[in-house]
Amino acid sequence: MRFGIAVFLFMVLSTWGCGGEEKVLKLYCGGGLRPPVSEIIKLFEEETGIRVKPTYAGAGVLLTQIQLTRQGDLYMPGDELFIKRAEEKGLIAERRVVAYFIPVILVRKGNPRGIEGLEDLARPGVKVGMGDPDACAIGGVALDILEKNGLREAVRKNVVYTSSTVIELANAVKLGMIDAAIVWNATAALYKGEAEAVEIPWERNVIARIPIGILSFSKHKKEARKFLEFITSRRAKEVFRKHGYTTEL
Repeated sequence: MRFGIAVFLFMVLSTWGCGGEEKVLKLYCGGGLRPPVSEIIKLFEEETGIRVKPTYAGAGVLLTQIQLTRQGDLYMPGDELFIKRAEEKGLIAERRVVAYFIPVILVRKGNPRGIEGLEDLARPGVKVGMGDPDACAIGGVALDILEKNGLREAVRKNVVYTSSTVIELANAVKLGMIDAAIVWNATAALYKGEAEAVEIPWERNVIARIPIGILSFSKHKKEARKFLEFITSRRAKEVFRKHGYTTEL
């Protein structure tokens, strides 16, 4: 009898211990990356049994959360600028490049303003949207593109809408709130049939590298490294390409 009770208690405590030791990775991920990353997370969980809990928002907003809470395991902004800022603050243990964002000009369906290039964003009467450079990766990259082409101040005069995520920018174009905005090519692909993309010549563009880093204070670095390996694997790259991302330059 005593032996049976002991076995029962052992089984209960063992089950409780396994559940209590479940490790959940917390991923801070740029909002524009949600479509492919959510799919990759599902594949990773099915293959490894390790759960991943993502938080999607603008890269700058996420960095502030990371600094304030000092909790979590992985940070994946839409551009290296933000992960470099995190590195400067000692928040990143290691990082890798996952894929690339190619900026394009997203215009309203039918392109009623006849926008064919960057200069057209400075034309009188054209309503332009911009991402907040302190909140989202596309904001800083768009400013770099305009600066590179000597159009920063001219286009700034036409900015009537500022967003904290690239998705908000694309939605503003779709709804006709603005005439155009610089967004990622993968974001533009989500709005096929609802808006149109105007390519920016390669030599005039600024390509963004999409990084992912393990947070220095992560309590699950072994599991975080497994996710790092998975999201940079051939299988994950196929998912990124399916969603319109560039994985090789």
